[in-house]
Amino acid sequence: MPRRMSVLLPKINEDDSVAVWKPMKEEDHPIYQYKKKARENMLCLTNKQPTWNPAANAYVLNFTGRTTLPSVKNFQLIDPSNGSFRCTGVEEAILMEFGKIGEEMYSMEICWPLSIFQAFGIVLSAFNYKYSAILLYS
Repeated sequence: MPRRMSVLLPKINEDDSVAVWKPMKEEDHPIYQYKKKARENMLCLTNKQPTWNPAANAYVLNFTGRTTLPSVKNFQLIDPSNGSFRCTGVEEAILMEFGKIGEEMYSMEICWPLSIFQAFGIVLSAFNYKYSAILLYS
């Protein structure tokens, strides 16, 4: 079964300002707000779900040649709620790709509204998946 990933980031408003998260109480924390579906100040990204490939006997994603090796850590992040984030005119808005390209080498590609700092944090969280999943899905 493929892994699920949700990424919560401060929302970017129409005037290009960024929502400010300052939780004063535990229930104001973004994870709790997400669980309560109070997401008006959030950009909620999810990983694109792979499709089953019977020839490979595995779930696969189309990385258009950028990722060359299979790995459970390979992922693509999309914004399922908003089609306005377009990277180079692709049909579906893939905001981030991360995939294995060598024995201990990975490739990461991002586009706006993600920053390189945010993307690196997402990758580190993906490598520490067990802890992240406990927080979000428990």
